[in-house]
Amino acid sequence: MLRSDVINVESSYVGMIAVRFTIGAQRWLRQQAIVQGNEHLYYIFNLTSPAGKGEPGADPVERAAVEAFTAMIDSVKLIDRSDIKREQDDRLFRTRNLFLYWTPQKFADLMVPKQYLRIIQEGKEVGYTYVEEMPNDPKLTGVDGLGRRCTSDRTGWRPTRRTTSG
Repeated sequence: MLRSDVINVESSYVGMIAVRFTIGAQRWLRQQAIVQGNEHLYYIFNLTSPAGKGEPGADPVERAAVEAFTAMIDSVKLIDRSDIKREQDDRLFRTRNLFLYWTPQKFADLMVPKQYLRIIQEGKEVGYTYVEEMPNDPKLTGVDGLGRRCTSDRTGWRPTRRTTSG
């Protein structure tokens, strides 16, 4: 263990850990910072890089990795998440409000039982798609629930011949 301490960045506590370890013949330096957002929220930053031999900080590659990680942690600025939380709560409220108005009759009214859709290519009709919607039948689909619907579609297609001049 090369480092294990707590620092302040802006107004946040940051736990700093640095260790050297070996996998096979390769030595590694792992730096980790745990930034406390609030009493329930933490952000974890990791950087694993090749480690030098000898004293910590003696190897230029290891020193560059430590400086880069330190600069990154020093640049961390936690944003005020209250606007995001308020927006999430508003979305949740609107969704729950929408659920109050979802009834079997509402979904039946929205369904388009049968429709043909034309497929047009280069200004010419080349096919169609037939779509049929019907209320969900759990005996057929194995899925039960309000608002579920079954769709059946099939497509007819007439390939067009392309001619080239020349």
